[in-house]
Amino acid sequence: MKKIYFVLPSLNFGGGERVVINIANNMDFEKYKVKIISLRDGSDLDNIIDKKIEVIKFNRFRVVVGVIDLMKYLRKDRPDIIFSGAGDINIILGFLKNITFLKNIKIIGRERGIISRIFENNKFNLKNSIVKFLYRYFLGNLDVLIVQSKTMKNEFEKYIKIEKSKLKIFYNPLDLRLIEKKLNEKIKIDNSKINLLSVGRLENVKNHLKMLDIFEYLDRKKYILNIVGDGKNFQKIKFRIKELNLEKNVNLLGFNNNPYKYMKKSDVLLITSEREALPNVALESNACGCYVLALDCPGGMKEIIEDNKNGKIVNSIKEMAEELEKIKLNNNLRKRAINYSKQFDSKNYIKKLEEIL
Repeated sequence: MKKIYFVLPSLNFGGGERVVINIANNMDFEKYKVKIISLRDGSDLDNIIDKKIEVIKFNRFRVVVGVIDLMKYLRKDRPDIIFSGAGDINIILGFLKNITFLKNIKIIGRERGIISRIFENNKFNLKNSIVKFLYRYFLGNLDVLIVQSKTMKNEFEKYIKIEKSKLKIFYNPLDLRLIEKKLNEKIKIDNSKINLLSVGRLENVKNHLKMLDIFEYLDRKKYILNIVGDGKNFQKIKFRIKELNLEKNVNLLGFNNNPYKYMKKSDVLLITSEREALPNVALESNACGCYVLALDCPGGMKEIIEDNKNGKIVNSIKEMAEELEKIKLNNNLRKRAINYSKQFDSKNYIKKLEEIL
């Protein structure tokens, strides 16, 4: 039985963390001994980890400190495969790969970000310069590097030194069975209105302040926007809601470890991000029967959203509002979104992953 250990920065809520846990949960436990190792403190996602998986937490305040604990642990309990779920961990493992015992362990790194934002930033910054150097010269030491879209693959081929054969495109998987289990949890929602939804971190990159501007073009009596998530911009968004007199139209619901119940009850998911490697929340919403409207941005959005099937990509907030007015929200639209999502079932991802293990 092969041992495969999934390494994450923490078990705090995040799309990348949920994806990696989903992969771990769907491994064949008769073929693989699976562990999840968390370097920093955090427990938001503890309850979605399969009980068969052993969870190791180092509870350090920084990833780099947690890596010291990780190396000590791996030296004693050596796995056959390490699956790293974040860029900073990938870089450190790539640096250590050829100079430590890690050279005898297969390391798979999963990247979740758009790296052009790093390499195309021409302003001198020592930290950014170091990150560029580490990415360029050490990430290629990993045995396999998983990216989430063709756009990401092109960027990594352009900016880092890596054999093309090591780069693999794996679209994010959906745990459809888990989603189905959580769909029917009861929530209060105003069914007399068209329910818009946003799910994700309340940070600048998600652009919630721009999202609120959609009400400039909509009939406020017809729409409600529920925002599920937490982050450093919570108070800023709350203030903007009050400033625009949107208290009756926008609900800040905070973090919730079951966003699927909101997706099922909502009509349209809105995405206004500045960049998205591959928005898993879009696929999850589709699985719950929720259509997606997204602002065009760098990343793999165009690879998973198809007009009139599961959503539409628009070029401005005004165009997003105009599209909302055109959409015929009905059961056929919900069924099309659900059917579209089935191609991303975790089982398909695991089959593909096992080919490289």
